[in-house]
Amino acid sequence: MEFVKKNVILTVMLSISGVAAIALIFFVVNSVKKMDVMRQSREQNIRKIRSLNKQEYSPVPGNVKNLTADKELLEHELKFTYRKFGAPLRKSFRVIAEIIGFETDPRLLAYKGKYKSIKELAKAIEKMNPKDKEEALAPFKETIKNSYSVYDRISNDVELRVLQRFSEFWKKQKNITPGTAVKKFLEAELKAVNNKKINATDLYSKVVKAFDASVDKVAVIKTVSGKDVKELVREEPIEDINDTIINAFGLPLTMDKSPRKCKDYMREFKSNILTSLNNPDLPSESQIAVKPAAENFTFDEFLAEDKSSVFPQPDQIPYIVEHWRAVSYIVSIIANEMKAAVAENKPASFDKFVRIGEIEGDEKAGFIKYTYEIEFSAPMDVVRKCINAIESSVNDSRVLVIKKLSLKKVTDGVKDYEKTLATIKDAVKRGAKEYVSKGLIDPRAPEAKEGYGWTIIGSDNVTANITIENVIYIGNVLKEKK
Repeated sequence: MEFVKKNVILTVMLSISGVAAIALIFFVVNSVKKMDVMRQSREQNIRKIRSLNKQEYSPVPGNVKNLTADKELLEHELKFTYRKFGAPLRKSFRVIAEIIGFETDPRLLAYKGKYKSIKELAKAIEKMNPKDKEEALAPFKETIKNSYSVYDRISNDVELRVLQRFSEFWKKQKNITPGTAVKKFLEAELKAVNNKKINATDLYSKVVKAFDASVDKVAVIKTVSGKDVKELVREEPIEDINDTIINAFGLPLTMDKSPRKCKDYMREFKSNILTSLNNPDLPSESQIAVKPAAENFTFDEFLAEDKSSVFPQPDQIPYIVEHWRAVSYIVSIIANEMKAAVAENKPASFDKFVRIGEIEGDEKAGFIKYTYEIEFSAPMDVVRKCINAIESSVNDSRVLVIKKLSLKKVTDGVKDYEKTLATIKDAVKRGAKEYVSKGLIDPRAPEAKEGYGWTIIGSDNVTANITIENVIYIGNVLKEKK
């Protein structure tokens, strides 16, 4: 105690050092223990990882169900998407698929008699409460939420089912011809659902009638008993509509592999296309002009008037059919925009229509691309509308891709322009107001400003040169029976 009294400061320092040493020892021991635990845990995790790496992938049942549903949904959506690539007969096929569906699709049979069409059925389902609506749509494939209307969900699904069932039927048949395939398919489908209220012959007659009513027609003048008679004919001149119907089901249209039939097809199709461009209510000077470089629509080698004309090869016929359907579609959507211009005595013409590359196109990964160079002249606003129509072709189950576009003025007309500045200003204001009043654009948009996009001085007629790719999916094309 004497030592402590005499060395108070030293004693305090030693005491503090002792406590610190004990605390440090405790901390070190505790840290060593924690490190040992971490080391053991690390080794245990490494063993688990090695063990997991040796195991095969085995998801839990819930994930398996979700993965399967996602895969089916993706496949279903892809089928919908593929039907938008070069299916020019899709509109007509949906009409006949609905007729077939109401007689052979178990999901629609329950509604037969109560509803005359899928549109009527869809309207009724739309009015149901959420629970009943979900129950009514349950038999049909689920699609991405809000991506499709009720009508699209049902009609698309019915369309795909008919295609799939026919594909399965066709692949199983050995001795069958395209001409009898659809009727025999209907017999098999009616038998499968035990529908004895209608026979295959009557159902096929309904299909043919509906299909014929759905395809594009053109008015032609025919001489009957020495008199000129106006008659509506199919714009695409297929001799037997049964061939077109079987083509819509996925079989190539071969025209019996007859070069003569194919050449006649091109000649008549050309005539029908040119006829469709005319407006019988307008004089000849108010018609869309087709220059010699465009009138054969990419097939000069077959349609030349001189001895240089040749016959197509039999294997080229299915490709030629696709070309002419694309030509007809492209010409029609451009002509629809031109007709308003020529009615106002504004010049409009097809100047060039050239196929680029081989007749067989460029095939890759289940798709074929056919390329065309098109040149036409029209007012600038008509050219804009034509370009918009081309880019909107997917709505008609066509995929047209504009690869190149160039414009050039026909005449500037500035020297001949004698209107006063006041008249010009009045034209600018009138133009903008007309756009807004017709509801063509949002009045807040830049286009609604006075004078936007309007040619005030000089001619607004231009020549557009466009290179277009027509893309077609061929992954679902069926093979002919040998």
